[in-house]
Amino acid sequence: MQQFTPQIEELEAFVRVAELGSLTAAAKRLRVPKSTLSRRLSRLEEGLGTQLLTRTTRKLHLTEVGTAYLEQVAPALARIDEASREAQGDRDIPRGHLRITAPVDLATTWLPPLVAVFRARHPALRIEVLVEARFMDLVGEGVDLAVRPAFELADSGLVARRISSTELALWASPRYLRRHGTPRAPSDLTDHVLAVLGRPIARLTLSGPDGAHTADVQTSIASNDPIFLRELALKDGGIAILPGLFARADRGLARVLPGYCLRPVGLYLVHPAARVVPAKVRVFRDFLAKHAPDSAAYRALLRRWMR
Repeated sequence: MQQFTPQIEELEAFVRVAELGSLTAAAKRLRVPKSTLSRRLSRLEEGLGTQLLTRTTRKLHLTEVGTAYLEQVAPALARIDEASREAQGDRDIPRGHLRITAPVDLATTWLPPLVAVFRARHPALRIEVLVEARFMDLVGEGVDLAVRPAFELADSGLVARRISSTELALWASPRYLRRHGTPRAPSDLTDHVLAVLGRPIARLTLSGPDGAHTADVQTSIASNDPIFLRELALKDGGIAILPGLFARADRGLARVLPGYCLRPVGLYLVHPAARVVPAKVRVFRDFLAKHAPDSAAYRALLRRWMR
């Protein structure tokens, strides 16, 4: 049996009718006669050998097969439309649905004003922010852009752009330090409750004004969630290792051993490789790069946003 390949106008007819639930409304949207739209739907169903829509006197309804087909066809058609607009020169107007992912510390501190300002500038865009600690499969999970902190990124075939680095440092509540004493040197950490991001550790290496120092520590608490670690520190639960931007966002913490920090973590913008990067990804990526967490541009944007 010869494989059936539908025409773009047949797929567009199906998607618009399914979205609007009406031949008349879809015909107006596509600016074609209702009879033309009906013929396109008929050709599509005949070619596929299955019914996609059931017709009543008032409304059209998707069949079970039609629902599954729509879930596959609609995103593909949207990508074709976007690629066509890009090819026709509409390269600087972000539009459509932009899905981004970021870890919780950046999603709750750095990103909100940027997303709000960018969306106000580009009203044709819908932005979905997925707050995830894990590195999502961008292609498999349909994510357009990821913000990823990492010491270094493995070669994954994705496009990665480093825009800044974030400092990992030691933070505690003033009351914890009054009760248990303030460490004056890395070796003093042995006698303290240490809360770390990730897995428990037995040795901690810090970079200081006179080079690297390694201290034996007893990791009492470990978590993959920086919010948990910050709340633990705020509740006098110990000394937490936190990203500097995340800790500075809360005035209830004090920097411990301020002359020392862990190895800086790079901040990367990552997206799938493509011959033509969609405007929504390219323009938002460049906007984030311009407004990196420690940049003067970001501080200026914050001042304007908070007025």
